[in-house]
Amino acid sequence: PYFGYARQHHNYKRDKEYGPGALSVNDAKIILEIIRLFTTKLFTINIHFFKDPEQKEFEGVEGLEIYNLDVFPQILKFIKDKQEAEDERERLELVRPIVVAPDRGSLVYVMLAAKALGFDWGFLEKERISGEDVAQLSDKVKTIINGQEVIIGIQGRDVILLDDIIAAGTTQKKGTESCRKEGARKVLGATSHPVFVGGTAGFEGIL
Repeated sequence: PYFGYARQHHNYKRDKEYGPGALSVNDAKIILEIIRLFTTKLFTINIHFFKDPEQKEFEGVEGLEIYNLDVFPQILKFIKDKQEAEDERERLELVRPIVVAPDRGSLVYVMLAAKALGFDWGFLEKERISGEDVAQLSDKVKTIINGQEVIIGIQGRDVILLDDIIAAGTTQKKGTESCRKEGARKVLGATSHPVFVGGTAGFEGIL
C-alpha cells in the first residue's frame, strides 16, 4: 500500500547541489511507467501525488488508471472511538478537537474526512525547501467558509494534524510549532503512512 517514490513526482530544482539548471528525476513517473508494462489498473492508499479524490491519472503516464483509496475517515473514526471509549484507560480526552491539514496538499482529503466524522477542520501553509526541511508560510490556521479562506482560532483547542505520510517528520514538527504558537492545548499527529525514517524520538508517543 505504500508507494515509496510518491514524493518525487516533479522535476524539482537542484541548483544548490548540482549547479544551475539541475533538476531531480521524476521517480514517481518512472515507477508508474514500469508498472504500466504489467497492468492497466493500480490501487493505492492516500498516494502523495494526488491532491483530489477525483484524480485517476498521473500526468504523462497514459494507459494506467489509478484508484486512490482514502483511509483518512478510518483514522478519524479510530480517534473518535477512542474519545468515546467506556474504559477510562483507553479513552482519549480531547478538548474541542479540530482536524488540520499541515499544507494544501492534503486539504481536500482532510476536509472530506472531518466533515464525514463531525470534526471542525482547517489547514496550514508551508513551502518545502528540501527533502528534510520545510518553512511555514504562516502560523495561522485557516478554514474555508462560503468559498472564502478565513483564519480560525485554535486557542485552548486540541489539534489533530492529519497527513498522508510522515517521512522524516519535519512537516509534522513545523506544523506542531505553528499550532502551539497559536495557543493549541495539545497537538496529535495522524497519518496513513508512518514511515518515520528518523525514528520516533521527537514524538511524545505513538497511538
